[in-house]
Amino acid sequence: LIVPFIVPYGDLGRKSLSHALSVVEELIENPFISLNSKDNSKGSSNDKGIIETVRDEELKRLQDQIKNHAKRADDLFSHTFFPEETPLSGDEEKIIVEKVTQKDLTQSFNEYLKSSFPVIISSGEVSKDELNKIVVPFAKRYDGKGEESSISKFHDLSITKIGSPINIHGPSQKIQFIRTYPLKRIPKNEAERAAITVANYILGGGWTGKLMQIIREKYHMVYGIRSSYDMERNAIIIRTEFDPKYEDKITKLTDDLVLEMCRE
Repeated sequence: LIVPFIVPYGDLGRKSLSHALSVVEELIENPFISLNSKDNSKGSSNDKGIIETVRDEELKRLQDQIKNHAKRADDLFSHTFFPEETPLSGDEEKIIVEKVTQKDLTQSFNEYLKSSFPVIISSGEVSKDELNKIVVPFAKRYDGKGEESSISKFHDLSITKIGSPINIHGPSQKIQFIRTYPLKRIPKNEAERAAITVANYILGGGWTGKLMQIIREKYHMVYGIRSSYDMERNAIIIRTEFDPKYEDKITKLTDDLVLEMCRE
C-alpha cells in the first residue's frame, strides 16, 4: 500500500505533511468499512453497501479502460513486458473485483496490512532529521510485525524477453503502436538524466521532434507520434497509432531515427 505525498518546499511543506499524516491516521482509526473485528467478518449492511458502490465504480473504470484502445494497449504492454510492475491484466483484475467479498477484505487486512510496518521513501530538500520529527511519531503508533529483510533490496525493473508482436483484434481499424528502447545502464546522476531528457525531446518529446517532423509532416502516416523517457523502466518509449498498412515503414523509420540519435 503506497500513500504518496507531494508537498511544497520549506515550512509550508512540513506543515502540510504533518497535516496529511493526521488525515491518514484518522482514516486508519475510522475506516469506511469494518475490517479489524473478527466478529464482523460478514460485514454490516452499511459495509456491504460501500463495498458494492466501490465495486461498481472500479468495474466501470476497468471496463472503460478495456474499451479505450490506447489504454488497453498500455495495459497489455505493461502486463506482458513489465510483469513486476503490472502483474495482472485488466481482464484478470476485473475477475477479482467481481468476486471479492467482505471476508476477503478482512483476511487481506489481517494478514497483510495489519502485520506490516511503515516504510518512508523521501525525495527533495528536506533533511532526514526534519522528516523524522514528523514521520517517526506517526509510525511509532503502529506495532507492525513485518519482516524488514524483505525490503532490504528492491528489484530493478527490466523488460522481459522480446518475442513476436502482440495482436489483439478490436473494433478499431488502427494499430496501437508501442516500441521500447531500453537504455544500456541506469543514469549515474542528474546530469546524465538531464541529457537523456533533452535527447528524448529532440527525438519526439514535442511538435518539433524528429518523429513528428518526419513520420507525420513528411510522410503523413500518423496524426501524432511521441516519445517519452520513462525513468522507472529506464527506457525510451515511442507511442502512436496508424493504419496497419504503414506498420513496416513506421517500424523501420522509428528504428532509423533512434539509431541516428544514438550516433549523434
